[in-house]
Amino acid sequence: NNKPEHILDEDYATVIRINTSQNTSLLLIGVYLQSVNQSPNLKETYNAQLSALSGVISHFEDISDIVIFGDFQSCPQTFESNRLSRPNVLSDSLDNFLDRQALTPTDITHGTGPLYTYSHLTLDNKSYIDHICISPNLTQAVSDTKVLDPHHLNTGDHLPVTTTLKMYSSIADLPDAEHTDDNDFVPTYLWTNKIFTEKYQKTVNDAISEYKNQGVNIENDILFLHQTLKESGIRTASELRKDNSFHKINPKPWWNNELSKKKKTLQTMFNAWKEKGFTKDTKNTEFNRYKLARRDFRILIKTCKNQATAEHYVKLDKIKHSNPKSYWKNIRLAKGQSQKLYTINGKTSTQDINQEFKNHFDKLLNTPRIHQIDNNESNTQLQHILEDLINDPSDDFHVINTEVQSAIKELNKNKTTDPYSIKADHYLHAVDEPFLSFITQLINDIIKSDVTPTLLATSHIVPVIKSYRKPLSDPNNYRGISLIPIITKLIEKLILLKCPNLKNHQDAQFGFTSDGSTTHAELLLRETISKYNNENTPVYMCSLDAEKAFDCCNWLALFQHLIDKTTLPKQVTRFLIDLYLKGEANVKYRNHFSDTFRLSQGVRQGSILSPYLYNLYTEEIIENIHNLKVGTQLEQSLNTSIIVFADDIILLSPTLKQLQIMIDTCFNYGQKKGIKFNTDKQKTQFLISGKHPFPNPTLNLNGETIHPQTNLKHLGFQWSIKSRHLSLLRHFEDRVSELWAVSSSLISCGIRKLHPSSIVTLFKSIVIPKVLYGLEITNLNVTQSQLLDRQLRSALKSLMGLSKHSTNELLKYFNLTTVTNLLKQRKINLVNQLMKNPMTSSYLFSILSQPNRSHSLIQDLLDTCQSEGINVIDLLLSPKKHKLTMVTEDSLDLETETRIKNILENWSVIENRQELKNMLTRYI
Repeated sequence: NNKPEHILDEDYATVIRINTSQNTSLLLIGVYLQSVNQSPNLKETYNAQLSALSGVISHFEDISDIVIFGDFQSCPQTFESNRLSRPNVLSDSLDNFLDRQALTPTDITHGTGPLYTYSHLTLDNKSYIDHICISPNLTQAVSDTKVLDPHHLNTGDHLPVTTTLKMYSSIADLPDAEHTDDNDFVPTYLWTNKIFTEKYQKTVNDAISEYKNQGVNIENDILFLHQTLKESGIRTASELRKDNSFHKINPKPWWNNELSKKKKTLQTMFNAWKEKGFTKDTKNTEFNRYKLARRDFRILIKTCKNQATAEHYVKLDKIKHSNPKSYWKNIRLAKGQSQKLYTINGKTSTQDINQEFKNHFDKLLNTPRIHQIDNNESNTQLQHILEDLINDPSDDFHVINTEVQSAIKELNKNKTTDPYSIKADHYLHAVDEPFLSFITQLINDIIKSDVTPTLLATSHIVPVIKSYRKPLSDPNNYRGISLIPIITKLIEKLILLKCPNLKNHQDAQFGFTSDGSTTHAELLLRETISKYNNENTPVYMCSLDAEKAFDCCNWLALFQHLIDKTTLPKQVTRFLIDLYLKGEANVKYRNHFSDTFRLSQGVRQGSILSPYLYNLYTEEIIENIHNLKVGTQLEQSLNTSIIVFADDIILLSPTLKQLQIMIDTCFNYGQKKGIKFNTDKQKTQFLISGKHPFPNPTLNLNGETIHPQTNLKHLGFQWSIKSRHLSLLRHFEDRVSELWAVSSSLISCGIRKLHPSSIVTLFKSIVIPKVLYGLEITNLNVTQSQLLDRQLRSALKSLMGLSKHSTNELLKYFNLTTVTNLLKQRKINLVNQLMKNPMTSSYLFSILSQPNRSHSLIQDLLDTCQSEGINVIDLLLSPKKHKLTMVTEDSLDLETETRIKNILENWSVIENRQELKNMLTRYI
């Protein structure tokens, strides 16, 4: 087995171990050590990096030969005769390192310059050749070590070196080894290149047109599809790399038209100088022109790279068009070194950690939380249901080309590969008549078949950290995201397209729905508490936590409910049951794969249908609570006794006894259906809003006594008890804290490197939504609004690297409005959103018919609409977006505005940046 294994992956070194046929291994080390500098601190860093490499080499020295290559930034003193410059302060350290490890440099057989240093052909300074050092045992195995030919684009001070290593066991698979990103099969940037996608599409459709065995064997058809998509992508990319015009396909995100022009000029100047024999004469016109072109090109490259690097950190383009919450995942990935897991349950090696994850997820996805539940027994019953569906032939589900094409367009691009190394991009860019006809027939064959191919039920489980505040060594702090085959996702999208009733849900469920949000749920919670407390009636509230809810769904209960409560076609029901019963998975951790294990419960996190299936699975809880005819109500008998967002459940009641009845109902249902409600006092919370007659009220949760608490964090809202009433007063304080947490995170990610207009864009799309989250339902007073205005101004100045005491002229230039105006817009938007939800829309209409509704937050929302000249009745009958005109309190004089505009248009000039800073801080 010569599959490589990553040993070390740091900024300064990558170490890969690959087995050979002689029961030994090669240790391949690529290095980029600390830059040469006379500073003692850097020498300590350099020695520490060498020590780390020495430790790795020592660990494998008995079974491995060493090949170390890269930029050492130094060289041994023993080769002083071959050097053209003095040894630097780090030379002794490197000399000792190579001597201790008995490593010798390979002989340069071809190339310009001596062994270590050479006089750069196109630069004035002396430069180093990158090194390749090897163990003595490999001396005879290395051949043809050469310096690559000079090139006009080589603007650095190093030339790369290549070598050939001849072993008894081929290591040709090394380039496809343990990549940190599966996208290496077809680089992500190629999917956005028209030349590549056109050739790829043609290659796929030509191969499909020649395939004559479709329909003979479904599994063979799926294998053919996967093989065709994968190989077409790799083959097309390989052909383009060999094409002389491949430079047109440039992976550099910072490359632009101006750089292309500079590059073309540089090439022309280089060729002219080459024709003159590379004469380094200051009187040589061609040489001087080349040096000038090279200088301009290098400066422009540095400028473009710096700007693009900063924008990469903050994901500017993605942020502008996405939910701000998705930003923080990208921030964690881009803000520096990745989190490394050194132990899981005390295990340190990648293989052992992977096994620990496998054991964890195997137990999690096969062990019921309720002891009375037997998965083997329930799944045997489910198998009988499946057989009955098979024996009841029907042809009630059929897709056509246009539907398949629509479903393919909805696949998410730039995602990771599936278990068969296929991405959604493989499907998106293969769409043509032959491909569509093939995939449509294949999907119809799969749905109509009595047996679902196991290929569709295979998945990789990737552990994803839930919270960085909890121990990273605990496998329970990892959520398992399932990477399922793209074709399975495509079928699920088609099922959702053809069977929209799967999206139906109880009105009290606000999660996984297009017409619900966290704000909808919190609004009804606030309205209920306000109504009853206004009537001097207490509200008893309990927040229930379903333990591992998604991972422990009982399949028999799920599909029985699916059959009984929906009109899903029998063919689709049969397909889904068979898909789940054949489910199997392995754990993928750092590109290591565990053994495969079977699945027997849970809905897969990553599947398109899972959110809707989970809503179906839990909707009986809502029905059972409503059938009790207890708990709280709003106008028009609107039942708010239970408010649910995904697996978060809030129970509300005007009496303690009724609340206990509802809790017992939930627990009893959970015992039957395999849902375990957590009795941990930190996760299941009990609060009381308003005056109550009990000296020491308590709840009983499956034998555990729960006492009232004073704080609740629910769906990002901070609730607290003040003067015996539950309110959102602390939510405002939490938003101010969040403002500086977000700002600090952005600053650490390099936002200050951006152009001010980009910083303002990020401020508006990331910071402001984070800060204002939920404030539209809190009724801020004037003092709070003014305080938040000041805090926002200070935060934006901090993002720009300015003092908080600097003037507000730049903020006025970008027309930043006040918190009051922003909240008005959010309130109007909320009214629109409320009208799209059946539960909140009925409440809106009921509030309008009430003569006294001063206690209701809805009245404040409606008053805001009227104050902006929006007809409330028209808005309720025909919801549509209303964009307010955001007017700033002050405006700039024309001279200042023109001055700032000129500075920003020439932001690349350092003097302009300093001028703006001086202008804004002139009064400090």
